[in-house]
Amino acid sequence: ESLPPKLTLKPELPDLRGSPTSDFEFKVAIHNEGGDDAMVRVDANTAQGFRAKITEQYGSQELTSLPLKTGEEKTVTIKVTPPFGVKQGKYPVDVRVTSGKAQAHTRLMMEVTGEPKLELTGSDERLNAFAEAGVESPIELVLANDGSAPAQGIKLNATSPTGWKVTFRPQTINSLAPDAKETIRAL
Repeated sequence: ESLPPKLTLKPELPDLRGSPTSDFEFKVAIHNEGGDDAMVRVDANTAQGFRAKITEQYGSQELTSLPLKTGEEKTVTIKVTPPFGVKQGKYPVDVRVTSGKAQAHTRLMMEVTGEPKLELTGSDERLNAFAEAGVESPIELVLANDGSAPAQGIKLNATSPTGWKVTFRPQTINSLAPDAKETIRAL
């Protein structure tokens, strides 16, 4: 009499952390504990916009299923690529394997740490201006954070020609959130 169908999943590292441009590579062992050989379907569901690619541990060919003999264990790699502009946060990856009446599920977690990306432009998107010696010539600038995490402790300074003085209002910005802009005056 053979054992009933049974599959188990064992992730090597179920939680990974990386930047918005990182690829997250999870290794998951699939074990056929049932009494019959099986063709096992492997699915990885991610948040919208993320791309999951499943390969055998040391292979490069993308797969959706793999054969497992009775008592055999194989490891697959699940490589998840975040979409461009992903915000920092935690994103689950639900992995499910099925074969006939047997199934197993595990949840993996990606933590995208985020990165600030600052850009300084003129208020009219130009960085050149006209200034007259001895006369204060204010220039309006826009500091934008196009990144996926807040920028912290921003200090503004300038290298100016000999005899010139440049100051900024504000001189420091404690925090600039993602997709936020701050107007700055250079004097």
